[in-house]
Amino acid sequence: MTDWNSTLPTSLLTLRAIERKFCANTMFWLLKKIFGLGITIAVIFFALHLQIGGRQVKDYVTDFYHSSLFQDAWVKSKDAVLGYLQKDVSPSSPKEGSPMDQVDDEERKELEDVLKKESR
Repeated sequence: MTDWNSTLPTSLLTLRAIERKFCANTMFWLLKKIFGLGITIAVIFFALHLQIGGRQVKDYVTDFYHSSLFQDAWVKSKDAVLGYLQKDVSPSSPKEGSPMDQVDDEERKELEDVLKKESR
């Protein structure tokens, strides 16, 4: 009986080994992530239903979420993020406007004609 692995070039054997290892690792990676996510959700669920001082933990979390301290911090952080985004995304000077605002009607008409000719 012939051993097919002995007749194949070394590079193909290496590729087969990598392929087997990649497929196995990918499958187990996904299963580990799903299992870990399930365990995390279960721990959070049971932790929120614990009784401490006659109240459930989720009641304490809800009270903290609705407190003015948390709401103020939420609004400030949201405004800071929006400020950074507007600074990064908006033009450097509000007076600049769109580049097409600087084009007069005659030039705009010529540009449209050129675009129509090029699109044919």
